[in-house]
Formats: sequence, structure tokens, C-alpha cells
Amino acid sequence: MGISLALLSAVFLTIRDIVSKQLSTKVESVTSAFASFLFAIPFYLIILFGLYLTGQEDFRIGSSFFLWVILRGVLDSAAEYGKMIALKNADLSIVSSIFTLYPILMLFLSPILTGDVLTPEIIVGVIFSVVVSIVILYKPSSISNNKTGLWAAGISCIFFSLNACLDRMAVQEASATLTGFSMTVIAGIILFPLVIRKRKQLGTLVVNTRAFLSRGLFECLFMICKLGALNFIQAPQLSTFKNISLLFAVFSGKKIFQEQNILRKTIGALLSIMGMLIAI
Repeated sequence: MGISLALLSAVFLTIRDIVSKQLSTKVESVTSAFASFLFAIPFYLIILFGLYLTGQEDFRIGSSFFLWVILRGVLDSAAEYGKMIALKNADLSIVSSIFTLYPILMLFLSPILTGDVLTPEIIVGVIFSVVVSIVILYKPSSISNNKTGLWAAGISCIFFSLNACLDRMAVQEASATLTGFSMTVIAGIILFPLVIRKRKQLGTLVVNTRAFLSRGLFECLFMICKLGALNFIQAPQLSTFKNISLLFAVFSGKKIFQEQNILRKTIGALLSIMGMLIAI
């Protein structure tokens, strides 16, 4: 069950990032990050209502739930903001490659924060995946032309690694859907004051409503599947499944955004998936 949910989360993540990349040239970064949360809320409400009617959601929460959710909301707001800047200034596949680096941090953070016991297979699989990602990323000309995007992606990567640990802690206190909904609402509240100061940008929410709703749907589905998977597998293991998203990002980057160096990126993505297989 955990592996199936992790695979689905990788697919939904890819689709969400493709839409985000398309929106990055139309909408300012902080507004786009806020919209990512805002337009996911209606889908969470629909799913929560459906689960409640079928008796699968009782809205029960643990004593530490709000602590983890608030911390995660703060970090997620910063991470998403940085990610939007990265997508605006760098290739989709390159940004995805940087985000695959955060499992290395999780090898240190996960045992401390979540108490997970890491097996040699998990450690080797994660390190192998990360090394391959570095090989994909390394291309001096590309790096020199996208420093803003790369720095933003790197900082976001740190926040995402902390988020992954907080995800696992929070989802043990409530259902995956309720946890995702709560995190999304809090992250949106945190970003709202920044967005309201830029009233001209609010019009872009209306103009791009259809695209934002599409991204909101896949943001919601991605989070629910990811959090659900964390009930069955460890956070570092789950992180390696994003290598599948990397492979999809390479192909979509070529087809939709005419990105270059596809053969090298494809080989690297396939090798990184081998790391995922070792980890699981």
C-alpha cells in the first residue's frame, strides 16, 4: 500500500510541477506559491466531506498535531516560495534534480526527529540516487546561467527535508487528508499578508483560475498520497520515489519547454530510479 501511494504521489507531483512551470512566466513567485495552497483547499474539502459521509474520516487528532502542522506550514511557505523562484529561473529538470538532493539531509534528520531506524539498503539507495542527481545537474554553462534559480532551489531543498520529517510526525496524529488540509490552510494564511500587499498580482489569480485549479487538484492529490505513504514507509524511502518524478520532468521539459541535454538527463534519471529500487 505504501509503495502504491508513493508511486501515485510521484505522478501527481510531476503534473503539478509542469503546471507550475507554465504559470511561472505569468505570475509573480509569492502569488503563485499562495495560489498553490488556496486552490487546493476546495478539493480537500470535497474529499474530506466524502470521507466523512462514508465513515472514513472522524477528524480525530493527537496532542502534538497542531505543533507539527504549524511548524510545517511555516517551512512549507518558505519552501514553495523558493521553488516558484527556482522554476522561473531554471530548467524544470534541473530544479527537479536539485530537489532530489534533500534525502541526504534526511538521512541525518529522520533518525533524530522521527526515530526511524535506517537500514543499509535505505542509506545506499538514497546516496546512490543523490550522486546520480549531481551528475545530471553538473554542467557549468547551465549553472552559470541560472544561479538565482539554483540558489532558490537549494534553499528550498533544505526546507523540504525538514518538511518531510514533520510530515511523518504529523500524519501519525491524524489522517493523511486532514493533515494535508491543515498544512495547506496554515501555509496559505502565512503567505496571505505578502500577497495582499501586491494587489495588482491578485488579478492574475482570476485570469489564470483554470490553471490554478488544475494545479490545486494535483497539489491536493500529491499531498494526500504522500502523507498516506508515510504511514507505511520511512521518509527517506519515500523521498527516493521522487526520482520517478525526475524522469517524467526530463521528458516533459523536452516536449513542453524545449529543454536541452535530454539524453544525459534521461540516463541519469533512470540510474536514480535504481537507487529507489535499492532503498525499498
